[in-house]
Amino acid sequence: MVGRGAKIVLWHTPCGAKTVLFLLPALLGLAAGVAPPVHAEIRQSVRIDATHALTHLGDGDWGFAGIGRARLDFLSAGNQFARGQLRIDATIVDAAIGDESVPAGLLLDIPRAWVRARFPLGESFLHTTAGRARITWGDGAFFNAGDTIFGAVSRDADLTADTIRDEARWLWSAFIPLGPFAFIEPILLAPEVRIEADAGASSIDAALGAETPGVWNLSAGGRVQGQIAGIKSEAGYLYRGRELLHTVSASAQGHLRLLPGGVGSDLYASASTDLPAPGAEESDAAWENLALSAGALQIHRLGGDATLSLRLESLWRPAAAWSDRGDPAAVYALTLFPEVIWSPARNASVFLRSIVSPVDGSAMIIPGGSWNIFQDFTMSLFAFVAAGESSDVFHPNRSGGATVQTTFSFVY
Repeated sequence: MVGRGAKIVLWHTPCGAKTVLFLLPALLGLAAGVAPPVHAEIRQSVRIDATHALTHLGDGDWGFAGIGRARLDFLSAGNQFARGQLRIDATIVDAAIGDESVPAGLLLDIPRAWVRARFPLGESFLHTTAGRARITWGDGAFFNAGDTIFGAVSRDADLTADTIRDEARWLWSAFIPLGPFAFIEPILLAPEVRIEADAGASSIDAALGAETPGVWNLSAGGRVQGQIAGIKSEAGYLYRGRELLHTVSASAQGHLRLLPGGVGSDLYASASTDLPAPGAEESDAAWENLALSAGALQIHRLGGDATLSLRLESLWRPAAAWSDRGDPAAVYALTLFPEVIWSPARNASVFLRSIVSPVDGSAMIIPGGSWNIFQDFTMSLFAFVAAGESSDVFHPNRSGGATVQTTFSFVY
């Protein structure tokens, strides 16, 4: 949290600890427009999101927060063999819980910092990427069991965004083409530095003094993707050094059209499981960690620019509970994610998303909409409403059981 002085400390969000930026003067100089080399071309953009959120905290208490985020994006252009991107996010939060105000806190994060190059390889190119970049394995908008890197359910998922999952990790990867629709992608993931909370030291001191992870904590693996009978097919493997686990995955995606000239559906499915590495505790990890996800997407053209998008995804954990346990912390075998998006015009969309736990009959319902009123200016309104009993996964009287938020966004 940054107060009115120059002290920078790590601030934790519900989604986990974010990267702290220590070289603030250098970033401010970059944002001010440090002259690039004459041979470089940079596409720059600034996005500002101003969000107001009213949240039910349980037991009749409500919290109000003002959340502001500024995003600076620097993307290289003009070089067909090498590219790079630097993205800087600054988030400030000012909140009130009941009758008490929470001091404003500042979070600085670098969600993108990568360099990508491609080298001639016969009639195609070999691509390599290094840095903090987005990586996506498997298929799925919200549930994706084939994503062995970030998990079947992302902890950073944003259910108010057009792209719900937008994860990134510090990595090295390569793209080795095998044909028009096939490739191999080896990957190496740097281990995350874990900072222990210490009441006697500031977070910046804790981060600087954090123990560097050993090389045995890294993750490494790869995936191969191609087409089998017109169906995109993928197989992946990842070794997790910190957890001593071998994770294997498989995914498939195809298009199904039942009637000639009718609307088809994109169908996709993924599966993954873990196998203990030598030295790990013996357990039935392969069955306990088995995850299956499946989904279907239909897009209907309604005339003009109007569209209707229908999506249904499911996540299956066969080793979890198949009956109501009467425990809000229970993990159930089936969870659903239905989504309806109606766009009457290119600049407006109405959303209805839900996370449904059919085993105990509860759900989190997320209605909302966004409107690009003017060029580069967008207004959005979303609500989160829980439905269920006090012993269910979702319940309206629990913290976060009801939230309303508005966001004004401007890009320049």
